[in-house]
Amino acid sequence: SKTQIALDYAYRRSRDDAACAIFWVHADNAAAFERDYQTIARKLGMDNKLGGEELLFKVCDCIESQPRWLLILDNADDLALFGVSDTLNPAKSLAKYLPQGHGGSLLWTSRDKQIVAIAGARRGIEVNHMSVGEAKQLLAVTRDKDIRNEETHDAQLLLEELQWLPLAISQAGFYLRRTSTPIKEYLSKLLKDKSRWNTLKHTEHDRYRRPGIPNSVLETWDISIKHVEQESQLAHKILHTIAYLDNQNIPLSLIQAICMTKYDFLTRGEPCEENKVTLDMAILRLKEFSLISQRKKEDGELSFDMHKLTHEAIRYRLNQQDVCSRAYFLCIAASTIHALFAKNEQETWPPREKYATHAIRLLDWVEVSEAEVLVNGVKPYHLLALGLLRVVNYFCDQGLWSKAALLMERLLSIENKKIGEEYPGNIEFTSKLCLMYMHQGLYNEAEKLGLRALALSKKVHGVKDMATITIMRYLAEVYSMRGQFKDAEKLHEKVFLLLCEVRGDKHVDTIQAMENLASLYEKHNLIDNALSIKSNALMLRCEEYCGKKHPDTIVAMMNLASAYCQEGRLIIAERL
Repeated sequence: SKTQIALDYAYRRSRDDAACAIFWVHADNAAAFERDYQTIARKLGMDNKLGGEELLFKVCDCIESQPRWLLILDNADDLALFGVSDTLNPAKSLAKYLPQGHGGSLLWTSRDKQIVAIAGARRGIEVNHMSVGEAKQLLAVTRDKDIRNEETHDAQLLLEELQWLPLAISQAGFYLRRTSTPIKEYLSKLLKDKSRWNTLKHTEHDRYRRPGIPNSVLETWDISIKHVEQESQLAHKILHTIAYLDNQNIPLSLIQAICMTKYDFLTRGEPCEENKVTLDMAILRLKEFSLISQRKKEDGELSFDMHKLTHEAIRYRLNQQDVCSRAYFLCIAASTIHALFAKNEQETWPPREKYATHAIRLLDWVEVSEAEVLVNGVKPYHLLALGLLRVVNYFCDQGLWSKAALLMERLLSIENKKIGEEYPGNIEFTSKLCLMYMHQGLYNEAEKLGLRALALSKKVHGVKDMATITIMRYLAEVYSMRGQFKDAEKLHEKVFLLLCEVRGDKHVDTIQAMENLASLYEKHNLIDNALSIKSNALMLRCEEYCGKKHPDTIVAMMNLASAYCQEGRLIIAERL
């Protein structure tokens, strides 16, 4: 779009001022710059024996000698070539070959917003995305067919999916025209994961496009990404790690966490002023290349977005690389999530909510994590599982059982496929998923999963292992919730007897099992049974476990008082 705008200006300038000499130079690299200067030299009838610096200076002088002139420097993305950064030897800068003088103008096009360092802060014009009307018009022109009324809705959805990007719209329009594909069918392909990349990477011939310049929607960002990589390894790391996360609402704190990931992925670096300056510069370069954009502050913290198709292009780029490269950035992403969800204190809930969407997107990359590779001595899958498990625990802490269950279902499916359902950790995951179903009222699913977990745990651990006893307790609660009193009573009693044997009759787990059985009796109006057990449990808490002033003891007293109240013995209840 920048080039098209420059072309439009060149033609209008030529029409309005026929005496103005207009020159066009591709400025994406030194070789292209020199080649176009050679072309200008031939057009101006210069000695064909000229070459090197002599030719460049001669062309510069010749342009300056024109009464009125315009030199367009297109795709000047590597501004170091023109002396903007100190990465290039000043002697090799191309800036000295640019004409100057009151009779002419330089018009630059660049992906890099730092171009204002050359053109001037008030002379830079940022090209925003197309308006809806402009985008519809471009689609109609490239498709060579007006958008009919019945196509309006699908066309709107297609333009939104393509984020009003001119190149993407043009490619879509050309494809629709050549194949006579309806907009609805093309949109359907675009929305399907399996065909999305094939659709986006498709390229139509453009006779105006220079040879060797990417014309694919997915490949056009390569130029900017390569420039970023050359300038800042940290910016490159941030960019490729975000590809594994969500492209919207990326908090600054998440980017900071990415930067603090160390070699082994499990230890974290410490923030310091030097690192902050480096990070600020990395983010600035990503913004200047329009690879990320800054959102309005939310809750006092900066956050950023990445264009949907930019995000898609980086994912595609990673997919073209070897599995070790893909696994490396996945490890950084998983390690970042693992660190951000490290704490369990309730007061950290609000800050961590904004990371949850990013964590869930890690599931898109399971296949990469399953590759049998080691990255700095770490298995990618191991890091992914650790990070996601912390997110599951976070959802459980908040009582978001449906979210926790969805994530655990996927994690368990991956675990069972990779290491088998009899692996001890997977048995624990199965029992946790049973608990999540129970909290959602999905008692049939909870019972089915609980029975499966119980059978596996008995086989692997034995009946007296705490893992097995815990699953029995979950199942007893499920039966209680469903009103299956006898089944619940039988399991609660079994749990109590096993804990007496394994932990001892005065252990806190055993006392809790007594109270669970008492609650079952109370729920089914067997108040005498409940009172007897609750009284014994309270005595054990007071005398053997934690004393009269412990919060758990006070709760036990309150529960006993409630049972007395239910039986109508209000004086005793009041005293308690």
